[in-house]
Amino acid sequence: KDIKEISVGRHSTAALDMDGNVWVWGLNTSGQLGLGNKTNVILPTKLTTITNVKQVELGTNYGIIVTEDKEVYSFGVNNVGQLGIGNKTAKTVPTKVMKEDGTALTNIEYVSAGTKHVIAKTQDGLAYGWGLDSNSQLGDEQTTNKLNPVEIKYDSTSDKITQVLEVAAGDTHSILVKEDGTVWTTGKNNYGQIG
Repeated sequence: KDIKEISVGRHSTAALDMDGNVWVWGLNTSGQLGLGNKTNVILPTKLTTITNVKQVELGTNYGIIVTEDKEVYSFGVNNVGQLGIGNKTAKTVPTKVMKEDGTALTNIEYVSAGTKHVIAKTQDGLAYGWGLDSNSQLGDEQTTNKLNPVEIKYDSTSDKITQVLEVAAGDTHSILVKEDGTVWTTGKNNYGQIG
């Protein structure tokens, strides 16, 4: 198959082909390949439960998929809410990411999978985060893990951040670039990683 995108996690790999199919291989002891089981895979294997994929991202033992319909699915380990499904239950198949009100997270253009948290950018320039929030890497000035996506704000008393162009999730920090070229950072700064 003609591959257009690749992502690597911790001992696992995912590739996206030109037809919108995801191929996975590697470590799968937590279901992080999304195949419906926990068996390690040594050859690229097609995910058959989801098609029409726009992006695939792997974090540490979990995966995130964005479809062409701009919906988000997740699978794998979920001990801190990194799947964004409202609980801490691990999933071995792609499961729709849900907001706290029970509606699906939609209009997503791009996601970045950090070690145990995810930052997502919407088509209209907003940003959401979920999962590990031990160092306020979700931009909410809190240190409580988020089981569902939350809008990223400038600070705890202001409006949501808008005009987001690019997002990146690291180990315990996150970076957003706005359309005006400014860079916004949040999270742990023990090595100066948030500038």
